[in-house]
Amino acid sequence: MTEATRIFHNPRCSKSRQTLELLQQKGIEPVIIRYLETPPTEQELLHILDLLGCEPRELMRTKEAEYRKQGLDNPDLSREALIRAMANTPKLIERPIVLANGKAAVGRPPENVLDILGLPGPPMTETTPYVLVLYYSRNGQTAEMATQIGRGVARVAGIEARIRTVPPVSPDTAASLPPVPDAGAPYATKADLAECAGLAMGSPTRFGNMAAPLKHFLDGTGDLWLNGKLAGKPAGAFTSTGSLHGGQETTLLTMMMPLLHHGMVLCGLPYSESALNETATGGTPYGPSHWAGTGEQQALSDHEKTLCQAFGERLARLALKLAN
Repeated sequence: MTEATRIFHNPRCSKSRQTLELLQQKGIEPVIIRYLETPPTEQELLHILDLLGCEPRELMRTKEAEYRKQGLDNPDLSREALIRAMANTPKLIERPIVLANGKAAVGRPPENVLDILGLPGPPMTETTPYVLVLYYSRNGQTAEMATQIGRGVARVAGIEARIRTVPPVSPDTAASLPPVPDAGAPYATKADLAECAGLAMGSPTRFGNMAAPLKHFLDGTGDLWLNGKLAGKPAGAFTSTGSLHGGQETTLLTMMMPLLHHGMVLCGLPYSESALNETATGGTPYGPSHWAGTGEQQALSDHEKTLCQAFGERLARLALKLAN
């Protein structure tokens, strides 16, 4: 017997109402769990986190007053302590959460839940605006940041994230690569850049500047500059460094120079993002950053993920406003 679709619903939340309405439009009458009245148990939350593939803070409403009041911004708190806090104070849980077919999704935007139901989402058309998340990554950390920024963009209805990378450069003039990489994001084209509604550009640091492959790609966009293709569009930068003081802010600032030449409107991170004040790893007002470490590569911290997602969401909202 197929397990019934369930939605952890807050009727006062517009996103929750929209997600429930979307399900009903698709002919699905889910089991409605008003989680503020009937909170999930710690074990249920652990199961949901496993299905989502995320950490507790990624499912927490970190801007709620209770988050700080309970000291949940303390980076030393264990996973178990954060899950316990969500079970005891359910308004800290992000909403809505939909469970179906042994999978879970957060309805932000509501269309996110269609995939776990095996239903097609709204098609991306040639006129759908998108934020281009353009990056170069050597060891995977910058690529993971790009993914998190894409998640932030996905929170905003009416705009998509298009994640693209650039190929490495080679001193061998005869070297060539296939047009599609073996793994990861596709290679960017100039058309991807020219037609974007906004741009998030990321690179590991190289002597306080972006890596050569990304610079090589930008050096070939003179025609876009001459025709003002990017003028008036929002853009920002993100980076990853081996040491905490190894050029994070310098790299972000120097990456902004070509964006200014293209006439783009710079987007950073405001200090109203609490993670910017609390981070003990990466994160700057100039854009998201990651402290990767010089030995074994460190995974993105909860604060770094939060800031990447906040950056993506902010850039997407700004892109829609400027486009209109």
